[in-house]
Amino acid sequence: MLLKLLHYLRCPQCRSQLSLSEATVGDWVEQGQLLCTQCRRTYAITKGIAYLYVENEEWKQLAAEAAGWVQMAKDAGCYDQTGIDIDFRLPYVPIPPWIDIARAFDIVLNIVRPRPGAMVVDIGAGRGWAAKQFAIRGCHAVAVEINDDDQIGLGRSLALMQHANVQYDLLIASSQRLPLADESFDIVFASAALHHSSSLATLLSEAARVLRRGGKLIAIHEPCIADHVTPEQDAPNIAQETAYNIHESRPKLDDYRHALRHAGLQELALFNHELYGASIEDMQQWAANHQLSLLTADQIAMLRRKRTPTLWRTIRILRSRLQQLPDTTLVPPQDWMDQYYRHVGGSLTIIAQKP
Repeated sequence: MLLKLLHYLRCPQCRSQLSLSEATVGDWVEQGQLLCTQCRRTYAITKGIAYLYVENEEWKQLAAEAAGWVQMAKDAGCYDQTGIDIDFRLPYVPIPPWIDIARAFDIVLNIVRPRPGAMVVDIGAGRGWAAKQFAIRGCHAVAVEINDDDQIGLGRSLALMQHANVQYDLLIASSQRLPLADESFDIVFASAALHHSSSLATLLSEAARVLRRGGKLIAIHEPCIADHVTPEQDAPNIAQETAYNIHESRPKLDDYRHALRHAGLQELALFNHELYGASIEDMQQWAANHQLSLLTADQIAMLRRKRTPTLWRTIRILRSRLQQLPDTTLVPPQDWMDQYYRHVGGSLTIIAQKP
């Protein structure tokens, strides 16, 4: 754990500040103990990982889920990462699902453009690949995960950091009870993590709490099922993971929107990464292939206005970059994108902002 993170840490039980004791000296805290200044609870730091959770019924379920991920990987024959370098290249490996994840990740980076020094929390971080990528770009990244396994959990980040010669913070904690201070982060990032939460509304409310005013929520590779799909019809899609005590939900478009509104987050864009920057002709063909309505004349005119190079558009883009505003010029029209999610469903990218 980086020593400078201490300023942003809070007790997961009472939200009070933490102090550091029995710690190794230096900018990186390898071993030590965090003490709550109010309720006096203590939390261990082991091998640079801070364990900031409360032993209650919720955490017992999360611990069972963490064990489930390990067992599922072992049963699939992909647990042991010894001598394998794929993790060091994530998300940029040419195999599914990483091809789509890498594309979506690059898109949101292009839209949001995180500045060096930005505070970023990566929730449901897994091995910590996204936190590493943000750290490489000069951000202060914090990876939050329930699994500390050294092969498929946050313990693997120690090897990732050494390989990339960067450092970021490692927290074993619940994303629905983030041990972080209010309004302290510029970006909350999640990759295929929101749908594993037992309460999407609670998770997004926590994201909103730790975001600064103007801070962004970014989520990629989230499933969004069509409105007509029933839980019974969707059950086979979640059976494998639920068999391992892994919480799996398949939200619909309105579920995501309701949770965003409940959290007080302003929706900026909900879209499929495959259509980012697509030409009008490609969008029309894509709509026809999925038996959806074609773009209307008004939507086509709006897209052409947004995408035609002009002095005013150049000024607008430059102004948005100076003000750290996202550039959604290449995002498809939202009402057209909505019909896709309602009638077909697919991978969802979310960009939202704390007003």
